[in-house]
Amino acid sequence: MTDAPLVTNASASRAKLLLGMILALALVGFSLSVYLTWTTWSATSVAGCGLDGTGECDNVLASRWSKWLGVPVSLLGALTYLGILVSAAVATSCTAGLALSVLLSLALLAVGCAVWFVGLQVFVLDSYCPYCMSVHVCSFLICALCVLVMRGSQQEGQDDQMRALLGVASDPRSVAVESQPRLGGSQVLGWTGLSAAGLAALMLGQFFFRPAGLVFEAVPSAAAAVDAGIGQEAVTRAAPDDSQTGETETEQPVQTVDQTPRIIKFGGLKEPIDVTQMPILGSPDAETVIVEMIDYTCGRCRAMHSLIQASRDRYGPQVAFVILHVPLSMKCNPHVTKEFDHHKNACDYARLAMGVWKVKREKFVEYHEWLMESDKAPSVFDAKRHAIKLAGTKVLLDESLQAESFRNIAGNSDDMKRIKAGLPLFIVEPGVIRGVPGKQDEWFDFLEQHLKLTPLDASLESGRNAS
Repeated sequence: MTDAPLVTNASASRAKLLLGMILALALVGFSLSVYLTWTTWSATSVAGCGLDGTGECDNVLASRWSKWLGVPVSLLGALTYLGILVSAAVATSCTAGLALSVLLSLALLAVGCAVWFVGLQVFVLDSYCPYCMSVHVCSFLICALCVLVMRGSQQEGQDDQMRALLGVASDPRSVAVESQPRLGGSQVLGWTGLSAAGLAALMLGQFFFRPAGLVFEAVPSAAAAVDAGIGQEAVTRAAPDDSQTGETETEQPVQTVDQTPRIIKFGGLKEPIDVTQMPILGSPDAETVIVEMIDYTCGRCRAMHSLIQASRDRYGPQVAFVILHVPLSMKCNPHVTKEFDHHKNACDYARLAMGVWKVKREKFVEYHEWLMESDKAPSVFDAKRHAIKLAGTKVLLDESLQAESFRNIAGNSDDMKRIKAGLPLFIVEPGVIRGVPGKQDEWFDFLEQHLKLTPLDASLESGRNAS
């Protein structure tokens, strides 16, 4: 196929306009893809996403679907858009058939990948990244414009053939029938098949080669340099002044536990925590204490719950999980600026769980497990009824409990925003654990490698061997 000038001034102007639009869209897609690749490699949170409510980029970009054979898919997107830029630029200067063919193939590949990733966000992740969606919109528009360019070229060639046959062409130089960059049916099928093969390679690679879903990041405690008054800070955050806890029901006072404080500085948290005064799954005396930031309306948090239960069974008293509630609703979270429907009741669930802990803390684990036992949170009505069943009406009627829960939620939200991560988020003394494991064994391997936990069965076996 040879290069030739555009056939007529009108067709040249139209083709260059369409190709110019493709260049502009490809530049946008390339820039966004490069930015997403940089945030992935630098472990930086995407600007404008997360707790501010504009999207759930961290959920998408930290998922297993964000990688292909260990390579960020955003990097593959950047290379695809770079190819579109080059081929469109070549086609703008001269209507090279090969350039247009490559452009069509890359556009079809980009739009196929866009359909795949949009489907994953809608049906699998239930989270949406506005940056990713913007890239996918560019793909759809580029493909549509590419089709228009090809159709215009084909139509112009047919018109030139007709004029040549009728002998009405006013200028022989305006007729270049044989040089037109037209693609036959077999060629179109060939380039489409190449795009389909690329898409199939992407999908199969993501299905059968899962990258590690968990990443450990060393983060020093924000309070590491503060040695004086640590205990007082922790008590102030975990247990507010009793004078503000007005009792509305004398038959069921807010419970307190006379227990020796155990104050731990966790990586990324502003203040140290007295784990004896926090909602906790397991014993505050556990050798390893992990802070779990959750929202009961977060699908990924609920998916992790079974792994939390399995790890408590596997490691027994070695490990405990402190629960920090971070509802993703603007009703109580000061860092959320847009309300999503699936998070609209998040504050109610968090307030009820924290109320059960304060009123009757021995029932907290039971209530927490009840809230997390299915794929979706129960209705708010059922959640209130169950909270009253376990801890009495004080959970709902004591306004001081509600005020205290909102203060705690604000503090937890500040910490999460400072760490710049999405939910679920696990925090240990040396730093934070990001992501969600693809399977249970990955979670266990991670805990045993980084936190040095030992399965109970293995401990018993080693004890028997020693004796």
